[in-house]
Amino acid sequence: MDAREFKETFLPMSDKLYRFALRFSRDHEEAEDIVQEVFLKLLKMGEKVDTYRSKEALAFTVTRNLCLDRIKTRHAVSMEEPGVLEKQEPEDPPDVQLDRKEKVKNVMQIVQQLPETQRTILHMRDVEGLGFEEIAETVNMTVNNVRVVLSRARKSVREAYIKTISNETGTDTKAVREIL
Repeated sequence: MDAREFKETFLPMSDKLYRFALRFSRDHEEAEDIVQEVFLKLLKMGEKVDTYRSKEALAFTVTRNLCLDRIKTRHAVSMEEPGVLEKQEPEDPPDVQLDRKEKVKNVMQIVQQLPETQRTILHMRDVEGLGFEEIAETVNMTVNNVRVVLSRARKSVREAYIKTISNETGTDTKAVREIL
């Protein structure tokens, strides 16, 4: 892979890789460093890159592995992505914006409690918008396994959120399920 091919293939993914690294590191500068390391590793791979079916899946795999290596050295695992889900409409009144922020905070706390594989797949599919094939290659699973893990992750988040809502409002869980 020459420099031109690298620029055309991997540089357009830099924002996605950055957000993905930020999920793991929770530090903007560290996420930038990780993406730079990913690019260096991919460049060093040279022609080996061409043996991979999905270049994006390869880039995400390298990013994930670097993030996990750094986490292991710090002995702290925490995943939170500030701002991605908190898109506010400027015309919304402050109370609606505050309510939305609170809901996002609750969902993010629930997502953080998911097993690592579920968190990773949920992020790759729902935040990054990757296809099932790319995710499967990245996490080294079959497409069907990815679908099952994603379904279970979403179900866990939904059920925990329903439980949170019903506990806060004193509402019957069955009534909340019907609404959601």
